[in-house]
Amino acid sequence: MLNLIFKMQNFSDFSYFLLNIRKVLGQLKIFWSHFYCVKFR
Repeated sequence: MLNLIFKMQNFSDFSYFLLNIRKVLGQLKIFWSHFYCVKFR
């Protein structure tokens, strides 16, 4: 039972980690598209 709770906690940490990565990637994509618009206008 304790093992299951530990796995659930691990999963929530992992999903939070993935959410953060997705947010960072979104910001990077915005930055790169802006950079390319300015550079190759």
